[in-house]
Parts: sequence; C-alpha cells; structure tokens
Amino acid sequence: MRLQTLKPQVAAVAAQKWKSNGAAHIDRILEIPTGQKCFVVGTIYKEMVLKPNILDEFTNKDAAPADALRRNYVDEKDYAIVEDDSGRITLNLSSPGVPSCAELVTGLVIAVLGTSGEDGVFVVEEVCYAGLADQPAAAPAAEEGSLLLVSGLQLGDPATVPARSCCLTRSCAPCTTPFLLLFDTFLSAMH
Repeated sequence: MRLQTLKPQVAAVAAQKWKSNGAAHIDRILEIPTGQKCFVVGTIYKEMVLKPNILDEFTNKDAAPADALRRNYVDEKDYAIVEDDSGRITLNLSSPGVPSCAELVTGLVIAVLGTSGEDGVFVVEEVCYAGLADQPAAAPAAEEGSLLLVSGLQLGDPATVPARSCCLTRSCAPCTTPFLLLFDTFLSAMH
C-alpha cells in the first residue's frame, strides 16, 4: 500500500531530477533492460545477516539463543534489494555519493538511477527519495470546545503540591468554550 501511494510522487520527483540525463523510467522491476541507464521506483528491503530469526530458535534445537544484548545488527555482508509488485533486484551501492546499505532502512520507498548488469545486479549511480506523502486535511470539529489531557499532577497523593492544580485552574479560567478535563493520575489513584 505504501508503494502504491508514494510511487507516483517519487517517480515525478525523480523524472524531474534526472530528465537531463535521458534515463528512462521503467515502471516494473522485471522490465529493467540490461546495460541501459534507467531508473525504477520501489521499496528497499535490507538483508541483514545478524538479524535474529525466531524460526531458527524453534527449528534448530542445538542453535544458540539470539544475542539479545547486541547493540547493532549491521554487518559488512548486508545488502539491499529494491522491490515492487513485479519482482526484486539486488543493488550495488558502491558508487560515490550513493548511500551505503547501512544508511538505508527496510520499507523506504525510493527511486534508483543506474544500470543493470549481466549478473542481475543494479549498479546505483544516484538515489531519489519520496519525501513526505500528502496528508489529508483534518475534518472540521463538529462542535466548538476543547479537550485538555493532563498528566503528572499526582492528584490523590498526600504528597501532592497544591500549586500544580492551582496553576492549571488559572490557566484554564480564561477559556470561553466548554472543555473536558481528564486527569490520568487522578483516575489511577482512585482504583
């Protein structure tokens, strides 16, 4: 769904960015011609060799448990793939100015400019990102009013500082529209 939503946007940005070099936009990854400079839009998938696989723990009884204390799952052997609904192709990200595999994340929708080799690897020369998707306008409120969520006043606690709730009351007093005030700590203290 994310790819279908962002693909037209990133394709338009990439076409504008790369129009001067004559690279063709190939709509489907399986249709990338060998040896011809082109660009394609797809979703990044990172194959990470250190990423734990829960299935390994169940299928291989002798396997050591995953290293839960690992700070980083990035490895030099990781590689990136770009995919769409038709297929996927492995990316060669070694060109100057191209982000490394460690700088990409799975799920990122991008356009890649480059050439597919005989080995089926797409040599990336440049990357174009989707940017932010258009956001739908928020629906107007049905009624005038406000909702105020308050946390941390510690109401119901004998050690509560009364100045906190007094300050809140003074802040809300100038409001001319009705409002609903919710205290999460008060509700939890009641139970």
